Amino acid sequence: MSSTAVYRKGWGKIVAERYDALRVLDGPYLDVGCASGDYVLTLNAQGERVRGFDVEENDQWLQSPGLFSQGSAEAIPFADDSFATVYSFEVLEHLRQPEKALTEMLRVATRYVLLSVPNCEPPAELRASGLSFNHYTDPTHVNFFTADSLHALLESVGLEPVYVRKINRAKPEHLFFASQGLPPVLVRLFSRLSQMNPWARSYPMTLLALARVPGAAAAPDAEAKQG
Repeated sequence: MSSTAVYRKGWGKIVAERYDALRVLDGPYLDVGCASGDYVLTLNAQGERVRGFDVEENDQWLQSPGLFSQGSAEAIPFADDSFATVYSFEVLEHLRQPEKALTEMLRVATRYVLLSVPNCEPPAELRASGLSFNHYTDPTHVNFFTADSLHALLESVGLEPVYVRKINRAKPEHLFFASQGLPPVLVRLFSRLSQMNPWARSYPMTLLALARVPGAAAAPDAEAKQG
């Protein structure tokens, strides 16, 4: 198995914070870099019009082969203005020309583009501890975004950023309790209990960005979800 295949394992699985942001946007939807296709299959099961594509086929596509195709984010295989919402989760960090992919997303979208990428601005506490987020270990990443650089990239291709927010918290408490030599069952128990602490710090690993197509009408429910 290639190193790329190792890192692609599990890609495309649903993350609640991404899905919640997606569901307040209108369809039809296009999933750019859909991987396993979980978002596509879930939206389709709920009666939404949706398509997905990726550079590599996935066995899970066989559940609904008509929903999926192969293609490149830098040359999206659909006509202009084909989808109200285009979304792409954990894709731009792998592309040599992310601005080209975003321009293509803008071309086929009529209302919104929703993105997620790894957060590459680790908090000072992690740096002081000699730690970083696990996405830094992925050799397939060629871009490293901060909230500011992602916002600027969206603007540079003509999209209108609505928000860039941080989601998908890391769990340093698990590392702390494991480092104390506790057995795994106690590590899991104490980690869960510590997450109930109202003063606990959050260390988000992911950036979630929503951008509007110029001239498109705003969706109040979507744009109210700024964080």
